[in-house]
Amino acid sequence: MYEGCYKPQAEMRIVFECYAIYSAVLCTILTGVLAVGASDDTVEWVALKIVNISFIIYGPMMTTICLYGFYIIKGLSTVCTINGISKHATNYVSIFVLGICFLFSISCTFTMVMEKTFDMARSIGMNENSVLYRIT
Repeated sequence: MYEGCYKPQAEMRIVFECYAIYSAVLCTILTGVLAVGASDDTVEWVALKIVNISFIIYGPMMTTICLYGFYIIKGLSTVCTINGISKHATNYVSIFVLGICFLFSISCTFTMVMEKTFDMARSIGMNENSVLYRIT
């Protein structure tokens, strides 16, 4: 399309648009479950599944994509014009969005790890046959 321009901007834009579509689908599913008047157990089951899947998609998966974005940061920071790459302009918006998404994905990953660690510690702490229970 534009001669001499990098294509990482288009790739990353497609990825982030997929994340936006995924978020919209989640909102639709949650609203739909509440709108049909499902039981509390069904609403809780759907919410639990959505949270678990979202932890993976917004956590480690987005972190990997953001690391790829940092790898191709030169292509993301360029501004493409009709005549090719602009030598005097930098696309700060793309860099800012990449940084914010990276911080969000790291926080989701950390939250997921801590929740799973607490769940494991709780199950070990409640088991009377475990060493941890006997020590405490």
